[in-house]
Amino acid sequence: GRLSYDKSVDELLLAFEEATRQLHGRPPRGAALYIVGSGELEEEVRRQAARLPEQIVYLGQVAHEQVSCVLREADIYVSAAPNETYGRSLVEALRCALPIVTMESCNMHVLHGSNGLLAADRQQLARQLQRILGDEKLRADLERRAAKYGAEGAFHPEARMLQAILEARNRTLAEGNRQWRRAVWHPFWSLWLWLSVALDHPSLSMATILAVSALAMRALWPTVMQRWPIRDRVRTAEERVRTAEDKDE
Repeated sequence: GRLSYDKSVDELLLAFEEATRQLHGRPPRGAALYIVGSGELEEEVRRQAARLPEQIVYLGQVAHEQVSCVLREADIYVSAAPNETYGRSLVEALRCALPIVTMESCNMHVLHGSNGLLAADRQQLARQLQRILGDEKLRADLERRAAKYGAEGAFHPEARMLQAILEARNRTLAEGNRQWRRAVWHPFWSLWLWLSVALDHPSLSMATILAVSALAMRALWPTVMQRWPIRDRVRTAEERVRTAEDKDE
């Protein structure tokens, strides 16, 4: 996995430490947070692991084919990422019969109280960790349901993501939020869009403008001729010239 801010690894470290502190510094025997991956927060993870060697263990980067082996050695899978898309790591954990503690936002796989626990923020994540660490019966029930859910194998990414998109669209329409959608596609933004296209492709834009102008002139020319009868004026001027010449003769 990626040890980055968008995965909220720093929040996970704080939540786990807070959860163990709420258990009066005596978490269940052998309880520890194992972190796998690499990224911008790797040094922070190493520092916390050095500070709390009995509670936080950093395993580094693990090959993909070995991920399931690591997961099967665990009892719980926890993630503080608030912006997961499909959440493939959650699927891998469920397939290994692990109950999950994660954030409720962008959640597609965890049923609160069934195969895991959900949290709205870091404080609530710490409380959910405290619950599952301190309640062996709850942990066993969640593990049993997670194993059942993982065995069903209903994890097709495209189908689940499409379902989530359709549900979000239906909620938006049900809330009558059409005015917001119209504001997004305001002509002002369209003007900047066309200007950007013109600057990126000047030759094509010039050719398009000339072609459109020619078609517009061809379509409007009959109307212009009706409102400004040039031929009649030319004809009148020629008649005046002839009349003047006849008088001179």
